[in-house]
Amino acid sequence: MANRAGFSDECGVFGVCDSEDAANLAYLGLYALQHRGQESAGIASLDEGKIHVEREMGYVADVFDAARLTPAVDCLQLDVTRCGGYTGWLRCADLAKAAGLQVSAHCAPSLHAPVAAAVPWLRHVEWFVDHARLEPELVDGAPSVVAGLLDVPDSPGHGMTLRPDAERWRTD
Repeated sequence: MANRAGFSDECGVFGVCDSEDAANLAYLGLYALQHRGQESAGIASLDEGKIHVEREMGYVADVFDAARLTPAVDCLQLDVTRCGGYTGWLRCADLAKAAGLQVSAHCAPSLHAPVAAAVPWLRHVEWFVDHARLEPELVDGAPSVVAGLLDVPDSPGHGMTLRPDAERWRTD
């Protein structure tokens, strides 16, 4: 990488340090900055003293896809709501496998449970206390956590239905 004289006014900079989710956080941070006039996007990662840089002219979503991020991460964090549904999630999971990476199911654990269960190279499904509290407020049939394990339904689909009283959470 060539040395540059400094940052120009077309550059958005976002940093993340010491986080398992660093690549995803950097992507989201750059995405939030992208409409402030910069003309390119880039992510640099540090792995065992070696810096890996991915950069290109264009918007963040145009520059980075799952295949482009695989050299910069040790686990590809996928979100079924951002990858094009279950099919897109499985395609990205296959990219991770081809790169020798595990995958993590990011947020919406109830939606990820059935598809994540089909992937042997899954590292984990993220499960936060908010999910355990909020998902039953919105849907019936959300999987539960039993003894630290996600109880995956054995029926087709995700097994959830919108609760009749979920309307109270609607915003216009």
